[in-house]
Amino acid sequence: MSKTVNAILVVAIVGLAGLMYYQLDSADNFTEAKAITIAEDYLMGTPTFSFDGMEESIEVTNIQTLRTPNTWEVEVKFTSRNGGFGDRTEMMVMTVLTDHVTLIVVSEGEIITAITDDVFDELKGELITQTDSELGIAKDLALDYIGNSPTYVFDGVEGSLRIIDVAIAESFPVQYFITIEFQCSHAGYGDRTDEVLAQVITPHDARVVVVNGEVTNGVIDGIWGIREQKEVSSLEPASLDIVVASVLDYIKAYYPVMSDVEVPEDWTVSTPNPEGMMGFTEINYTSGDWDVKLSGPEMQEPTYFIEVWYGGPENFEWVGVREPDGTIIEGSN
Repeated sequence: MSKTVNAILVVAIVGLAGLMYYQLDSADNFTEAKAITIAEDYLMGTPTFSFDGMEESIEVTNIQTLRTPNTWEVEVKFTSRNGGFGDRTEMMVMTVLTDHVTLIVVSEGEIITAITDDVFDELKGELITQTDSELGIAKDLALDYIGNSPTYVFDGVEGSLRIIDVAIAESFPVQYFITIEFQCSHAGYGDRTDEVLAQVITPHDARVVVVNGEVTNGVIDGIWGIREQKEVSSLEPASLDIVVASVLDYIKAYYPVMSDVEVPEDWTVSTPNPEGMMGFTEINYTSGDWDVKLSGPEMQEPTYFIEVWYGGPENFEWVGVREPDGTIIEGSN
């Protein structure tokens, strides 16, 4: 065998070994154990801990796998030597051992959020007030949305708007499903000018979806679409099939590695409803190596958060959102 051939073989073997090492190292980046390590390392550099945190007090007390692939929420407890949060240099602080809990979300090896005691944002280095928190903003947006809807504007009873339920989907972006009750002084929906109406106090329940600081959908009493301003009915199974088909068509069109992969014609469909998530549904489509999960509110044509796994040779994963108008948005943020 010639020296040239030997050299080529050596380069090929070394290259293959390097590729195998890279693949193993990349896979290791997205494990639960690695997420914990990343969270602990990050905690030590946060404004609160770096000021006066006690390293020996660090304890991981809980870890949850979130719906977004390769994403974990890590709960870490620690003790500071003084009261307060963040960098307290030049501040008057109370010298007292203070226990803290920090929730850190790690996604694809990156820190997404880090909140201490539900009141301090370690990424921004500032306190969170209820009105500025994401949940507080979502509630305000939902109340404003219903308060400015044609149904309520027409004859809503002042002071009757009240949030009665909030469900939060463990997804990125986070989806808030907010149920609001209110009353109107007449029957019916929308702007009823020029209509003959029954003058009777009418109670209503509205479900509003808030994602990324925007209202994406809303329905009153399960039948009146606020965006559409007309009656809407529940989605038929065929409509869900169309949602799945459109996402898989998108994947095949934009990802060359998946262009020749066959999409199943027959699926097994299951609809497990997460406990404690009123008005929220998960729909799982499985067939062979395919696993597609849709999650969204129980209303007409919701915004679906979608996760796709293909366990064949390509070992493909995809995360995105499908809007009610059919628009497909890449990624989870």
